[in-house]
Amino acid sequence: MPSLSVRRAGPPDVARLAEVHVRCWQETYRSMLSDAFLAAVDPAGRLALWQQLLDRPEPA
Repeated sequence: MPSLSVRRAGPPDVARLAEVHVRCWQETYRSMLSDAFLAAVDPAGRLALWQQLLDRPEPA
């Protein structure tokens, strides 16, 4: 069985966190929001949010 390691996210993780954030939105809000809207959501729009969250002394 592969081992699993959990660590605090850091600046190198910002782009991947933005991608996961968008994918979660797309899956969660499918059928609640239009497909066109969800398809237009871009991880680049979430980069600043995740950078700000991870720059805090105690990241969220």
